Amino acid sequence: MVGRGRWCCGGELTGRRGGRGGDGWGGVDGEPWAHGGGGEKNWWETNVAVVVARTGWSLLMSATMTSASTSKVQARRRAREATRRANEARAARDKANIEDAANYLVAVGRIAEVKTWRKGRLGQLRDQVEAEAGKRVAVHRAEAGAAIVRMQERGETLATIASRTEAGIGEVRAMLRHAPQSEKATATDGSRSH
Repeated sequence: MVGRGRWCCGGELTGRRGGRGGDGWGGVDGEPWAHGGGGEKNWWETNVAVVVARTGWSLLMSATMTSASTSKVQARRRAREATRRANEARAARDKANIEDAANYLVAVGRIAEVKTWRKGRLGQLRDQVEAEAGKRVAVHRAEAGAAIVRMQERGETLATIASRTEAGIGEVRAMLRHAPQSEKATATDGSRSH
């Protein structure tokens, strides 16, 4: 008669009722015990070995499945980390590009401002230069006119003065008009005294 299996260490022990007097369990998988002392000991050793083997295989399969699951989790974690780093690098590049684009626009705008400033400044400087040049020319014309007046006081005429200076008579007359009033008055008084 086949008896119900006994559980041990996660495995099921099976056997056939038999032996002397019918009060023992048979061999593994229904095989009868070998007659003689120590049959029960052999039955336990054999069945425990089978249970250990089956339990070890189950643990190995479970460990393999757990390892595969763990590897997939780690792979997903690495993929998420790589994606995060790529997104951060792209965000940093975008931020730097926006900053440099703004710097470019500001620099170009300042170039236009410099051009406008130069035009205005040149206009101001031109006015200043023209005014300064006018003052200097007036001073030199007055000096030339005063020289003509003094030569007239010494009896020279405009024609002789033009001949001495190798200048046109018209230029001599023009310079005489710029002579200081004091020089003109002195020349007039001198001509009257003669």
